[in-house]
Amino acid sequence: MNTQPPEWHFVKKRTADPAGGAVYVNDDRTRYRRTGGEALAAEAAYQRQLAALGYPVPHILDNGTDDGHVFVVEESLGAGPPARNCGSRS
Repeated sequence: MNTQPPEWHFVKKRTADPAGGAVYVNDDRTRYRRTGGEALAAEAAYQRQLAALGYPVPHILDNGTDDGHVFVVEESLGAGPPARNCGSRS
């Protein structure tokens, strides 16, 4: 069993959150990590409501704060085009 934390690779800046933030993907592209402020926390709560109602949205696997910034880790809904900048480490 691998207990190492995943490596996150920068995908893009988040523009929907006034606090800024970014989107990252893990090595095998099965999870995404979004960072931001309180707007992200509200977005995640709404996303949980939608999932509970059966809408096809990514399930949230983890959330919290890290160094004062909100983060959300969610499942990938499938393989899409390769993420730009996926080779850079963040």
